[in-house]
Amino acid sequence: MMILLVVIMSAVALAAMTLSSFLIVAQLKQVTDARLSGSALFAADEGIECVLFHEFNYDVYNATANNGLGSGCPTYSDTLDACSGSWSGQKNIVGGGKYRFRCDNTKTTPTERYFISVASDPSDITTRALQIKLVKRL
Repeated sequence: MMILLVVIMSAVALAAMTLSSFLIVAQLKQVTDARLSGSALFAADEGIECVLFHEFNYDVYNATANNGLGSGCPTYSDTLDACSGSWSGQKNIVGGGKYRFRCDNTKTTPTERYFISVASDPSDITTRALQIKLVKRL
């Protein structure tokens, strides 16, 4: 009888430890996903900043900045006046992550342009997207 009680208590303890280890692994995965999500979000934000720099013609952030070494935005041909919907070149950012952006030609009107920036974390697990609407004054 005593041996049966010891076996049952051991089984219950083993089941409790197994369950708690699964919960710990799930919590660690959530923490990692939050970090990767932040990395992808910041990369998508940099893509939106590139759209703004491109649209307002600031040469300080373009691909030929920094004496031709280029630390700026990928090349891109669409503007407020012409929106083909083609994607920019992909840009890898410091610390990981990469992004690209485009003019969303499915939503544009003669006075409005929508740009979308899509980015992923360094391991391509998490993807985030941001959108901006620019209005052309007549």
